[in-house]
Amino acid sequence: MASISERYKQSGYFKADDLRDSVSDLVLQIAAVELDVEISNGKYGDVVSFHNDGRKLVLNQTTARQIAALLGDDTDQWPNGWIALFCDETVKFGDEIRPGVRVRPTVPHAASNGPVPVKKPPEKPAFDDDIPF
Repeated sequence: MASISERYKQSGYFKADDLRDSVSDLVLQIAAVELDVEISNGKYGDVVSFHNDGRKLVLNQTTARQIAALLGDDTDQWPNGWIALFCDETVKFGDEIRPGVRVRPTVPHAASNGPVPVKKPPEKPAFDDDIPF
């Protein structure tokens, strides 16, 4: 008789259930970002792999934008950056509310595994079109 775990092997991608019972965030260092990877059965997506965990994160619009807010818009700048994943129980998917993987809006400090606030760039001064003579 075949076992279910043999018939339906683990995908190697993070799922909300992987983080659901965790007491703290999962702090990870990005190793690489691969674009347009076949995830399963003709479905393609962007995938982040990590130095300190063998699983990968399939990006969706929300997680991609959150990482971009932390590490920059260019995915070439993401490797070696740190992020913290957690399970959000209030993710809307279609008409349902269900658990989902999310990225904390702070950059975790690698040494302490605690989050540190993200420093925002200074605001640009208002445009001054007066020309002093």
